[in-house]
Amino acid sequence: MTQANITYSGFHDAPLAFVVWHEGNQYLFWRVFDDVLDDYPDTYKVFSLPGLPTDEIEKSWQHIEELATTYLGKVLVGDVSFDPSKRQEVDTAIIERLLKEKP
Repeated sequence: MTQANITYSGFHDAPLAFVVWHEGNQYLFWRVFDDVLDDYPDTYKVFSLPGLPTDEIEKSWQHIEELATTYLGKVLVGDVSFDPSKRQEVDTAIIERLLKEKP
């Protein structure tokens, strides 16, 4: 299990959005409130980011999805393994799995 530090924004049972570096690439895991569900979805949309510095990430949460370079797919929130606090680290195996599944 390889853990990587995350920068996150918002929290509802798990981070609403977070950014993580893995093997020299930066990834965004993103979910927003769904008015139809009247809740947050149980999936993250995952994107590549262009290597944004932390200060840019922290001031860009409202439009960070627009800064993404590639959409990689969706993963279930429950499939993401966080540290016990769910606020500091994530197991990068979920990224590896997503990259293998991408056509």
